[in-house]
Amino acid sequence: MLYVLANTLQTMDSDGRISRANKQWAQSIPVVFEQGERDMTCLITRSHPGLLDMFASEARHEHLLKQPLKAADIRAEAEHIMQRLQSEQEPNSPSGTHYMAQISPDFLARAKTKDTDRLMAMLPFQSLSFSTLEGRRGTYALISQNENRFQKLQLRKPSVRKKLQEQSAAPKPPAKKKSKEQER
Repeated sequence: MLYVLANTLQTMDSDGRISRANKQWAQSIPVVFEQGERDMTCLITRSHPGLLDMFASEARHEHLLKQPLKAADIRAEAEHIMQRLQSEQEPNSPSGTHYMAQISPDFLARAKTKDTDRLMAMLPFQSLSFSTLEGRRGTYALISQNENRFQKLQLRKPSVRKKLQEQSAAPKPPAKKKSKEQER
């Protein structure tokens, strides 16, 4: 379905009713012709361009939600939360005792427990908690008003196991021979 949608949008490149984001996405999908076939009209749908643009946006969003999170996605969410927490002048929780920033609903829809654990590990706050708030939609990252909000992200350290595997795979220098004097 996404292939047909991308192919259709590629043919409508000059139509102003198609968003720039959808046009760029469509151009990123390569159109593959069968041998000897030059006419791809069999893979084009006819619909009102405005409706087609809305459908393409929704289809792309649904497809994205099914994709697993990458380390860069988790880091981007952590940076977004840090920026939001640091931009507040005063505690912004309903009780006025915490700074809070909403976690992206798209991030939460894609995140597994391991991903939220990695997100929490990147944020350098001791009082950090993720919570829902009564009367508000979404999940929020909350920190105490006494916490230093201007710390840096805690990026993951390279795995010790991975370093050991790399070292064991590297060629080892030949063992030194013991002299006869050391053996005595």
